[in-house]
This record gives sequence, structure tokens and C-alpha cells, in this order.
Amino acid sequence: MDVNTIPVRNSPAAAAAEAARARQADVDRAIRILENTHDGDDLARRDLALLQHVVNHGRAALTELGLKRWEDVVNAVADGSYVKPWLHGVENLSKDHDGYVKWRGRVVEHYSFRDDEGERAAAQQLGECCRFLEAKGRPVRSMEVMKAYDEANHGQGLGLGRWLVVWHTGTQGARTAVMRLREENANDSSAEIYGALPVLTADWGAEPDAIRHFKVITREDFESAKQQLEQSCSWARHAVSWLQYCTRSNLNSMLDTVTDAIREAELPSRAEIMRRYFAEGDNAREGDRPGRMQQRA
Repeated sequence: MDVNTIPVRNSPAAAAAEAARARQADVDRAIRILENTHDGDDLARRDLALLQHVVNHGRAALTELGLKRWEDVVNAVADGSYVKPWLHGVENLSKDHDGYVKWRGRVVEHYSFRDDEGERAAAQQLGECCRFLEAKGRPVRSMEVMKAYDEANHGQGLGLGRWLVVWHTGTQGARTAVMRLREENANDSSAEIYGALPVLTADWGAEPDAIRHFKVITREDFESAKQQLEQSCSWARHAVSWLQYCTRSNLNSMLDTVTDAIREAELPSRAEIMRRYFAEGDNAREGDRPGRMQQRA
């Protein structure tokens, strides 16, 4: 054999060719992974990011730990043992890479959080909601989830105190009123509120669309109501320079009306009433729950 035809294995060209072959092999593996995981939807977010990193930069850019994880993902997808972790550890809850959140494979929400902690808290609460619906025998779907959140925010069936805060700031004066609400059912709450507004404001001389109102159930609601009163007065002072009805004294008088009628210290937090309302789902007997579903690639 002519010595000129003998490949020099340690030459830069040979090394580059070997690296290119290895790079292409990893790209081919990535393609097979995508094909077997519904275009990556069945991959955990970190594993999809790892796959993208390998395709874009090659395995040479991985740490030793990253390389081991890549090999584990490749092998697990190939033999069918890959299991996508539940969303923030909430059993039966998953999220695809378009942000759609699923309970047992059915879309119930959409998330676009920029921080993991916010998404984690929302996912845990959503899991409580979905378990609650199952325990009640209600279908777990988007509309039912929204309805259940409305019921929870209202504290339906919890025997909570609820108040309607009504106010108006304008040329007719700065007025406010507070009424205790009686309706326990969230669906009927709006009818009670809109039935009460004309009665509470009959002598205010204000147009109906100029009257503002806010329902107070939690400590957060109480603070929001006070903030909105302050914002209304601030806007009125700036919008109508000659308006004399929104001085600091007037605002304090309006706030006193609210604080005299509602005891802030006795109000629950939003998180407390959500936990109380959805507790029935967590307390459901294990035997009554639908079977667990395992996610596999």
C-alpha cells in the first residue's frame, strides 16, 4: 500500500471529521426523541432545553453531569421508560411547551408565568381545584375550573362575612356606603349586588355608570377597596381642579365608613378561603378517587 494513502488518524482533518460524525449522530438521536415524544411535548422542560443545547452546540458543550443526563434521556426514550415529571410535583398535572396546563391529559388552564415560584403556587392551587372537582363528581374541564375558582373566591358555603362597598366622587359630592351581603351562592351574588346598588345610591344624584363598587370578603379585598377609594379621590382632584369634595378630610371620612362597617382583623386571607373551599378534594377517600395516570413518552 502506498504510504500516501494511509490515513493519519491524529490529523486535524480526521479529528474534525470524527467530531462532525458525532455531532450528526446526536442530531439524529434528537430527531428520534422528538418523534417519540410528540415533538417534545412529552419531555420535561429541562430535558427539552438539554436537547436543544445538544443540537445547537454539540455534546462538547455539555458538562459531565449534562452529558450523563443526555445519555439517560436518549436511552429512556428509546426503551419507552421515560416518564415526564408532574408540573411542580402536582400529581396528574402537566404542561406542554405552549403553556397549556393539563389534568389527566385534558387542558384546564394556560400559564405564561415568568417566575417559577408564581407558577408553582398556581399549579398547587389548580391541583387542589381539580381534586375538589373530582371529589364532587364534577367534570374537570376549563369552564368548571373557572366556576370553581369563582365559588372559592366567594367562599361559597363557608359562612363568611361579605360586604358591598359603594362610592361616588363627582360634582354631586363624595359619597360612600357599605352593606352586608347575604347571598351564599356565588352565581347569585351579582344579582344581589346589582339589586342593592339603586337602593343604596337613590339619593346620591349620580348617574349609575359613575358609581363604583367592590365586594369585600378577604383582607386583600379590604385593602383593594381602600386603595380604589383613594385612587378615585385622587383622580377626581386632578380631573376637576375646582372639585372640593375629594379633600383628604373627605377621603378619611369615606375610609372611616368602610373601616367602621368591616373589621379587617376578622377577615380571612384569600389563601385561607381557597384552602378551606378546596379542602374537600384533598379529604376525599383515596378509594373514591379516579386511578392514577402515569405520563410516558
